[in-house]
Amino acid sequence: MERMHESLSMLDDLDARLQTDSDRRRIHAAVAKSNYLFFIIAEFYLIYTMSVFVVGVVNGHPPWLFYNPIFDWRDGIGRVWMQTIFESYIMVLVAVLVLIDDTYTIVLVVSYRGHIGVLKDHIRKLRTDPQRTEAENYDELVFNIIYHKLITQCCNVMRPVISQTIFVQFLLIGIDLGLTLVNVLYFSGLFRAISAIMFALAVMVETFPFCYLCDLLAKDCEDLSNILFDSPWIDAEPKYKSALKFFMHNLQQPIVFKAGGIFAISLNSNIQMAKFAFSVMAIVQQMNLASRFK
Repeated sequence: MERMHESLSMLDDLDARLQTDSDRRRIHAAVAKSNYLFFIIAEFYLIYTMSVFVVGVVNGHPPWLFYNPIFDWRDGIGRVWMQTIFESYIMVLVAVLVLIDDTYTIVLVVSYRGHIGVLKDHIRKLRTDPQRTEAENYDELVFNIIYHKLITQCCNVMRPVISQTIFVQFLLIGIDLGLTLVNVLYFSGLFRAISAIMFALAVMVETFPFCYLCDLLAKDCEDLSNILFDSPWIDAEPKYKSALKFFMHNLQQPIVFKAGGIFAISLNSNIQMAKFAFSVMAIVQQMNLASRFK
């Protein structure tokens, strides 16, 4: 939480450096996009929770069959509904907590990309105004250097937290998907299979959007260096060129998040982790575990 508050404070500093209405509109668009993605993922989690609730009600038993040492849900319809309401309340709370844990990374990266978009616009305008003096052009370049430094610092603050979160999710995604496939193929009826499939989709959206955004973030960093190199700097003063070289060197260092500090978070790594689900299926089939558990 300390890192989160520090990151939010840095984002406030970045927002304070927005100069034009175009900059503010770009950040507002990033906020709207992050809200949209949050509600899309929330719908997956809600549909899964409600589908399991409906399946339990239709089959006449509690949805998740939690262990309850206080009373036995088999002692009448009233106890069934008491257990069902209790389980549903707990699962809604769990779903909200998991939703926050799975979406804070997406919200942050969308915000980072929004500010990188603002930085792109500023770099494109470097030394394009003939009425500006060389001193003013130099000040604008320094402004962009500081702006980029704030973005990288904001990413660095949250990098250890994001690294741990995604590493754990990568470890679990293959196991979760594999066990879900086993459940669908060997143990589930029609309604249970639908709930299991919704769970598998919810597991996929835990990591897929963030991995995709990480690829886009790396591409944004590459675009920044290309845009700066294409700016009209050839006839600039030596002081401006010296600062530009420093800025170019920093821009060529992409912003990369690593899962557990081991491997880069990207779509390729997400696909590799998802493939582990088929390894789980192969183990179950080779050892004939499904028939033993029935």
